[in-house]
Amino acid sequence: MVGKKLLFAFAVLAVFPLASAGLFYNGGIEAVLDSNSVAAGSSLTGKFFVYNFEQVAFNDAYIVAEIISGGQGTIGYPSQAGDAGNIIIESKFGANLLPGDRREIPFEISLPEGLAPGKYSLDYYYLANRSYVSGIPHIFASPKESEFIVGRAGGAGDFPQVSIVRTKTVFNGTAGPVGPPVQPEGSIAGKVFIKNSGNAAQNGLVVWAGLCNWDDTACVKYAGGPGPSQRFLSEESANESLAAGEEKEVDLGLKGPKLPGAYAIRIEVRDGSGRVVSLYRNRAIVTGGTARIKRMEISSQELEQGKGVLLGVLLGSSPDHYTNPDFSDFDVLAWVELPSGKKLAEARRHFDILRAEDAETQLAFDLQPDAGADSFRVCSSAVKGGTEMDRYCFDVSPLERGFVAGGGKIAIAHSYSPAKSELGIDVCGFGPKGEPEEVDIGVAVVDFQAGVALADTRAAGQQCYSGNFRVEPKKYLLSVNDFRNNEAHTEELDFSPRQLTCAEKGGAECPAGECNGGFAAPLPDGSFCCIGTCATAGMGAGSIEATGQAGNSYFWNEKLALIGALGVILLVAGLLMASWSRKRGEGNYGEGAE
Repeated sequence: MVGKKLLFAFAVLAVFPLASAGLFYNGGIEAVLDSNSVAAGSSLTGKFFVYNFEQVAFNDAYIVAEIISGGQGTIGYPSQAGDAGNIIIESKFGANLLPGDRREIPFEISLPEGLAPGKYSLDYYYLANRSYVSGIPHIFASPKESEFIVGRAGGAGDFPQVSIVRTKTVFNGTAGPVGPPVQPEGSIAGKVFIKNSGNAAQNGLVVWAGLCNWDDTACVKYAGGPGPSQRFLSEESANESLAAGEEKEVDLGLKGPKLPGAYAIRIEVRDGSGRVVSLYRNRAIVTGGTARIKRMEISSQELEQGKGVLLGVLLGSSPDHYTNPDFSDFDVLAWVELPSGKKLAEARRHFDILRAEDAETQLAFDLQPDAGADSFRVCSSAVKGGTEMDRYCFDVSPLERGFVAGGGKIAIAHSYSPAKSELGIDVCGFGPKGEPEEVDIGVAVVDFQAGVALADTRAAGQQCYSGNFRVEPKKYLLSVNDFRNNEAHTEELDFSPRQLTCAEKGGAECPAGECNGGFAAPLPDGSFCCIGTCATAGMGAGSIEATGQAGNSYFWNEKLALIGALGVILLVAGLLMASWSRKRGEGNYGEGAE
């Protein structure tokens, strides 16, 4: 994972006090396969382990798992950069989780008979319907991966070797899930290239595309998985056949919705039996001003009459990063209701204007339900002039806790050698009484600006972990996750040049021309730092360039809620903040995570 481009979100602790701010929840996912060698026609089995480090529940969370031919690392962001690998299966697993909890989720994914022998990868993501925990499936950003081998099962590898050519497939002239602009209710012209790499002709193929609000995984009905939370808004398909070795262009057209926003385009090739043999995605941005509910959480899993609950809403400006429109004179509504639709509490906030540069605004609504309930629905919407621009709802029901903290603690130490440009990290485990104890941790070191993980490590079965990494004079984030206690620890490390004050340099800040001899360095305010004294009285607080280092340590639940990933750097770490969270263009990860 060293040097792999990763994905981060960043935000300071916001108005809603119980959850990390930003697009990512503070949690994570890992997978363990029962075997890394399976036969075609059998099932890939194993367990997902999901984690919630937040103080609010994940009430509409799920796992997206994809089987990809070609082995680990064949598909990632940007996916349109190459054609290696082919998504042949996608599955979905419910993964709701209580605050501070973790859960083991067994899985079984049936592999087709006739699947060609070779390397395959299980790529998986953990997310909610509007936000993320680990990775972003609708743009193939930062999946976690587990490689396995498929062996022959007594027959020829006759599974269709048909794939979507990612480097050539375009919608509105743009390859990949980048999001070209579309006028409201405008046409979205698609050219889908498909190729048969096998030795036999493939007849009865169906090439299909569908448009879904935001994330297409929310629109698909998966066998055995949670049902879709929304429907496809526009669809088109074409019947095709391919000779052995043939490549063909297929024209498909979709219609853009009336409301501005970001929309996912799901592309499938199905064989004669309706089975998906290749999956890919594109994207479209319907231009115009709007407000979007990007994330939502509630402080309690149970409503009590007369007892207030907090409902947090992360409000986003328009994903239209082409015209960057402001949005004015609208209301944000938040409410809880019974399954029957009867509202138990409602609140509203009016916005005179939401500017395009205000990418994210955290809101908190204090609701006072007039009846109790342990199963209810939580909703929020943005409404302008009687038109509902966006709505997001999820159901809340009782969840069983699956985790009991193991006690004990971890001790984290680090050292920096400027001469060697080396960062050393040590993490040791201790029991409840201070006795040595084995750790079960994830360690990530992240370059803030470049979004590159220098380390992405899981360590267990030893009392102490040690690692050394070459670093440059810049800012990093050290993130350590204690899986024994479901806790995340983060520390900001800054080895970049910093400004020393004039006084720290032993000088005096003087007006221009007032130095009594000695060297005079100009300061930003027009005065000078003098090595000597001023002709007139006055010491200042100016600064001049110097080199040095500083560290700022904090826990995620005390000062900043930083969201990270192990895979997306073990997204089991705190919230990491990088520049794309305030951008809305998928070409730089921004719009895909908008």
